[in-house]
Amino acid sequence: MKMKFVTIFDPKKEINFASKFNVALIASVIIPITSLICLLVIGLNWGIDFLGGTELHVKFSKAVSVSEVRTVLNNLGFDKNQIQQFGPIENNELLIRVERSAALKQEEIDSLKLLLQKDASLGENPQISFDERTGNQMLVILKEPQYKEELGAISVKEALTQQKQILKNIIENQAKLELRKTRATISDNASTDNAIVEDEAKGGLIRYTVHFAGVSNKIQKELENKFGAIEIRKVDFVDSQVSKQLRSDGLLAIIYSILAIAIYIMIRFDMSFAPGTIMALINDVMIAMLVFVVFKLEFDTPSIAALLTIVGYSINNTVVVFDRIRETLPNESKKPLSLDEITRYVNKVINDTLSRTINTTLTTLFSSLAIYFFTNGVIKTFALILSVGITVGALTSMIVAPAAYILAKKYFPHSNNSNTTTTGYTRDDKAKGVV
Repeated sequence: MKMKFVTIFDPKKEINFASKFNVALIASVIIPITSLICLLVIGLNWGIDFLGGTELHVKFSKAVSVSEVRTVLNNLGFDKNQIQQFGPIENNELLIRVERSAALKQEEIDSLKLLLQKDASLGENPQISFDERTGNQMLVILKEPQYKEELGAISVKEALTQQKQILKNIIENQAKLELRKTRATISDNASTDNAIVEDEAKGGLIRYTVHFAGVSNKIQKELENKFGAIEIRKVDFVDSQVSKQLRSDGLLAIIYSILAIAIYIMIRFDMSFAPGTIMALINDVMIAMLVFVVFKLEFDTPSIAALLTIVGYSINNTVVVFDRIRETLPNESKKPLSLDEITRYVNKVINDTLSRTINTTLTTLFSSLAIYFFTNGVIKTFALILSVGITVGALTSMIVAPAAYILAKKYFPHSNNSNTTTTGYTRDDKAKGVV
């Protein structure tokens, strides 16, 4: 039995898409500008990949749900977090990512500084230097302690030990900050004896490097209180400089991909097709970015992958439309085609490819929507953005790209004219292997 291909629209009844070209061009300018303004005013909800943070590979002694771990992290103040299963479920292993990588908050630093200033035994004007990029270290500069010169080195050592003990007491007991614990040997118990290290005194001042318990220590302590013994198998840290570089690389990847595609279109077709390609892809990307801003979706490295996927999918539809335009425009005419004639041919091409565009778009869209509704975590955002991009990409390929092509023909009618014998290939040419 001979099967008939399903067509959604009757090819004999043309829809006048050309009448919407001016509206499409105006919208293709307004939408990216609106999206750009929202990005500048509201900003993106940057993910941990682009903010810097800490990643822990944790093995639990029993089965633990992601929601339970997330509750613990939220109580600790790590509201921006990512948790995902690592390996088989029966291994009880999770990857935990948290945003803030510094050991202290600004209010904790300010409180500690006030406490040091109140203690007269530490001298006047104690100085504190803390850089969030260093994570877990603080530099404290105090006046050199007084000691009896006749006792020599013994007195100096005792004075430093006493000053260090006062500093340690203020940090632990008054400021309630947790110092780093270390072991001298494997058999020893962990202690904070080596958490404060002094440098040689210079100019009447002495510098103490204070090591605080890191983010991983805080998380480990709370997880053990909640779920019992756990094993931290790996800790990775991404500072703010690396995260900024990741942002730049992601943005450049999108820009370079659009430029490379535009160059390919100019070589594959002609200059008149390039503006439509660029406008369509920019709209696809900017509308997807607008979704991130409006719905406060977390923008991370999988989001970059989603945008690049949208670009690739959209250009596939655009190339199909452009290729049909090149085939449909007559090449044998001695008289150049008028703009109205080109517009009629382009409108016919859009109608001819309409069923194909809708069929392929819906096929992919159903898959991405299934991922969105039946999964959780990072992949859910990826599927949502991909679904939006697929839908928008189909519209821009059908309307925005052809409209920009007509606009290019209007103002540059003689640039690589498609109705000459030197440009464009017919189906007969392709059958002969010309292309």
